[in-house]
Amino acid sequence: MSLLRRATAPVSIILLIIVAALTFASLQTSSVPSPPILDPNFELWAENSAGSHPLVWQFEHVEAVDDSASLKQTQVDGTKAIELAIFRGGKTGWTYTYLSQVIDGPRLTALFTQEIEVSVMREACICSSSALSAGTLFGVEVNDGTHVLTYVFSEYHAETQVFLAHRIVSLQTPSSEWVQQRLDFAAQYENAQWKTPDRVTLSIVFGVGLNATGWQRAYVHGFTVTRSENYVNSMPIATNGGTQIFSVYSRNDLQSLRCRELE
Repeated sequence: MSLLRRATAPVSIILLIIVAALTFASLQTSSVPSPPILDPNFELWAENSAGSHPLVWQFEHVEAVDDSASLKQTQVDGTKAIELAIFRGGKTGWTYTYLSQVIDGPRLTALFTQEIEVSVMREACICSSSALSAGTLFGVEVNDGTHVLTYVFSEYHAETQVFLAHRIVSLQTPSSEWVQQRLDFAAQYENAQWKTPDRVTLSIVFGVGLNATGWQRAYVHGFTVTRSENYVNSMPIATNGGTQIFSVYSRNDLQSLRCRELE
């Protein structure tokens, strides 16, 4: 029996090498593009002593005095969503929440060449004034370190505004109902005559203004990505020495697959 094992061991090693080579070759020629947005429907969460939090997205908040902010999974009218909520207890400044992820490499190429839509619901502001400064701000933003592009989901239509390196695009969004909005980052960068960036931070932004009172809420169901017909197949996201790193994402799994080149 031991002689048989010694005889078959080299064969097993050879088969493993062949399988690894075939796997690597299939990845090299894969036509599956890199996903521009990881966990687009906010399904990956983790638990710690502070409670539940997104695994891929980073949640941050800047609070005014006596205000508080929260993020949670919920359902609204039978639709799964995340809830961005701010309790307005103070009377000074603004309170903002950000849910962000960094996008670069082939994922950034996909963000600027594929069709991106987001499904959102905004609640009407509980405000003591109808002034713009007293309301809420809800939108999606990309920040490349030099320029900031913000899509604002607003009750009313407004013309695109530009303040130095900040471009604000208003998308009319009725309150208290689910609305699918299209985000064309490439077109806005072209209209602004901005150079296509190497890296951006994509953020969902929710802010509460001066005269809002009590709880204010906004909801996001998720992002939808449609592959454009002229999209070029993805390439490895990085090369480190002889190692190429590919981005792999599925509905229930998020991981990095490292494949070593055969010399």
